[in-house]
Amino acid sequence: MARALRLAGLALGALALTVAAAPPAAAHDLRTEEGRAEARRMLADYTPSWAAASRLRGAAVPCTDGKAAGYACRNVDLLSVLPLTDMGGGSSSSSMWHWADAGTGREYILFCRSNGVAFIDVTDPLNPVYVGNLPSHEGTQSSWRDVRVYKDTAYVGADGIKTHGLQVFDLKRLRGLTAPQTFAPDHHYAEIGNIHTISIDADAGVLHAVGSNTCGSGNHMISLAEPLRPVNLGCYSGDGYVHENIPEKYAGPDSEHAGKHISFNYSVKNFTIIDVTDPKSPKLIGKGTYPGASYIHQGDRTRDWKYVVQNDELITTAPGSPSFVWDISDLDNPKLVKTDRTGDLQAIRHNEYNVGTMMYQATYKAGLRIHDASKLPDSYAELGYFDVYPADDSSGFAGTWQINPFLRNGTVAVSSMAGGLFLVRPTGAARNPAQFAANAQFAEKK
Repeated sequence: MARALRLAGLALGALALTVAAAPPAAAHDLRTEEGRAEARRMLADYTPSWAAASRLRGAAVPCTDGKAAGYACRNVDLLSVLPLTDMGGGSSSSSMWHWADAGTGREYILFCRSNGVAFIDVTDPLNPVYVGNLPSHEGTQSSWRDVRVYKDTAYVGADGIKTHGLQVFDLKRLRGLTAPQTFAPDHHYAEIGNIHTISIDADAGVLHAVGSNTCGSGNHMISLAEPLRPVNLGCYSGDGYVHENIPEKYAGPDSEHAGKHISFNYSVKNFTIIDVTDPKSPKLIGKGTYPGASYIHQGDRTRDWKYVVQNDELITTAPGSPSFVWDISDLDNPKLVKTDRTGDLQAIRHNEYNVGTMMYQATYKAGLRIHDASKLPDSYAELGYFDVYPADDSSGFAGTWQINPFLRNGTVAVSSMAGGLFLVRPTGAARNPAQFAANAQFAEKK
């Protein structure tokens, strides 16, 4: 794999042999033939799982002897499957997020497809209901779409589409629907074009769009003081291309930075920590990397703010990718304290999120993996899994792109890039009391 990849806009990265012959930027830019060819190769990789995902609803399928409805599992039961064809179609899926409607008590998954976003009522996880569709801006298509929620408003961006901008949608419009509807956005924020990923600091009311055509592909910060009318606040471009970030108000052990609004940036070659308290004057706090860093992709902190677990999507030192654990007790000096290969997986570790003492990881061809993060850095035991890609667990870009453990009913949403939405429920050692007791708090903070 190429070892000097600076994206022009791509969520997945590339296969080793295909990238090596292409210029680094062109190989990851959907505006170039190299980037489009890469997308075709990825689609070919995960198309077989399309046929494997069929509709399942009405009754849970327990994980018994390592299987649930033909899918490999441990300590995770299958509740339902909603295929892409039942929620607006498209050639593939990518990210997703959640919304809990405080006015009605209902819960939703916002599921990104190549041609838009599907709104799915998952209040009854045995019987998910597709209630609406927000088409991609101007009918465009992208394999890389992202969505986040602030209060009762959704924000949608897409990569590889220079005019997409940020779609703004009032989620209260979903109330009372009895049949699927196709919606237009309430607002279109056009001060940005393509967006790779979106994150929101809920305490500050600030959205970060990264990996875009603005701000040097760094943090484009937007005020959500009026949720339906976002306002540009400022930029941080010191990291170059930022693939993902998580911004939040700091409440950890480093007293020097107490109360500041910070952003954990994952920027290909570096893991950086930025002070974004004043979006017009952001400052670097700390930075770390490691030998062989290929594509520092994403991560999340533990609940005690002592560690960040980070993934590297294109690590080249071995099949698959390990998890990298950073000690962040001193924000100015993050230290790599563990490289973990629990499970000895060849599959690539992708997005991961923390709830309570557990970390939930989307692991492409190995599906959802649930880890015990309470004993870091000494151990990172795997407690359970559910694999939506039955073919194999090899290194490659198919299977599970995104997971969402923030639903308040204890359900975990798992994506199949070509198959659709799987709703599962951890059991036994993988059951997490924090999913029920504290998920409302966690859901608002992410």
